[in-house]
Amino acid sequence: MLSLTSQEKQVLDFLQNSVIGSYEIKDIANKTKMLNPTVSRAVLKLIKKELVEEIESKEIIIGEKGEQYKQKYLPEQQLYDKIIKIVEIIQQNNKTSIIGIPLKEVKEKINLTHVEFSVALGYLKQKGFIQVGSGMIVLLKKDKLLIPTQNYLYSIFPITRSEEIKKDSELFIYSVESTDDSQTILLQRGILVLAKIKKICLTKKGKEINISKIKSEIQFDVSAPVTLIYPGRRHPYNEVAKIVTKIFLEMGFQEMEGPMVETAFWCMDSMFIPQDHPARDVQDTYFVGKKGGLPDKKLVQEIQEVQENGGNTGSTGYQIPWSKDIASDLILRTHSTATTFRKFYFDKLKDVEKCKYFYIARIFRNEAIDATHLSEFAQVEGFVMADKLTLSHLKGFIKEFYAKLGVTKIKFKPVYNPYTEPSMQAYYYDEKLKKWDALINSGIFRPEALAPYGITKPVIAWGMGFNRLVMLLTKTKDMRDTLGPFCNLDWLRKRKLIEGELSDEN
Repeated sequence: MLSLTSQEKQVLDFLQNSVIGSYEIKDIANKTKMLNPTVSRAVLKLIKKELVEEIESKEIIIGEKGEQYKQKYLPEQQLYDKIIKIVEIIQQNNKTSIIGIPLKEVKEKINLTHVEFSVALGYLKQKGFIQVGSGMIVLLKKDKLLIPTQNYLYSIFPITRSEEIKKDSELFIYSVESTDDSQTILLQRGILVLAKIKKICLTKKGKEINISKIKSEIQFDVSAPVTLIYPGRRHPYNEVAKIVTKIFLEMGFQEMEGPMVETAFWCMDSMFIPQDHPARDVQDTYFVGKKGGLPDKKLVQEIQEVQENGGNTGSTGYQIPWSKDIASDLILRTHSTATTFRKFYFDKLKDVEKCKYFYIARIFRNEAIDATHLSEFAQVEGFVMADKLTLSHLKGFIKEFYAKLGVTKIKFKPVYNPYTEPSMQAYYYDEKLKKWDALINSGIFRPEALAPYGITKPVIAWGMGFNRLVMLLTKTKDMRDTLGPFCNLDWLRKRKLIEGELSDEN
């Protein structure tokens, strides 16, 4: 036996007593004072019971650009009215019939943008309302009828007009027929748009049924679709940061932090990067355009000596003059290692027996943006200081960290860094792409980099690309998919939580 819920009855009753016969769901909700999701569920159930059906039709509706013309005339109507008024004033004074008006004067007296004015002028000229030449406008037609595009717009839509338009509109004659290309013109300009509209109407069965004789249904359809709601959630970058932090804390590390705006001293000079290094060029680094302060004279002097001649390290240094002025340039931090050397100095780590620190830092570089490079990104910095540390210990730390993320197939290759020796790059094997990809840059700090801070113990250190780590954990192939103006919001809403294992499907 057929039964209906109260909501279904309400929708059915509205459709049976309506004049139009078909409505959008939002209109049914508005007329019946029900919520959109409630109406949607009722309609779905009525469709299953073959009492209503969904029909799709193409209708012309006001476009986004056309919304403003609900309260004011189209640009061509505004321009036409303005020209008529100017001509009437001139004719009253000069008693002439055909009047030429300077184009510049009309443009100055009407509140239209350059584009609106150009479109309106072209339309009036094309339709024979005006003639334009030698910087003058000549009015060819003068009447109180709405011009075709304005007439068509008003005749097919119940537009709420401003008081000024209501007052003036008494002078106009309206026609509901469009015998010209007004519709096409308004569609091309985006003032009108052709939209596919889904509406609900009664079936033959729905028209004939007597609602009062239908049994009320109080059951709940728990399988009925409802409006999806996406609650607030962590961004994948925050999720990965949480995973990385958890791993380092489990490995006995402490977290450090530093400023995003640094002097070149801390970002370059303090760690034995020469002042003629390409990374200092404006093509690679964002300069703030101001100078910053340097630390105490003793440290600055020791950095200068190491840079110029190696100081007491046995090195010859770079054999070039070192400049305090260059070192005091303020820049956006180009790598997180600047924070490591701040830690050496300000926390006096020369007096510490052993320590382990890490830092997830925002970095800025003037790089070309592509799938694996952004001008603003993040690095994960880490270092360990203790007696008798070797390259084997560094490899062990790297392997241990990535093993906790499910990456076990890793190999190492030697590379060059100004402030570490030996230095090495770690690579992992991507099973899906069947190729090796870069993971992390690392090394043991050179004596020249540590000597100014009085550190004699070996320090192993590394810096990994945090954004690429996010790509690994989210199974994405482009950094821009998860961060920035081109990220996929739908994916961000629907993606699964990151479990911390690369082998998991996320």
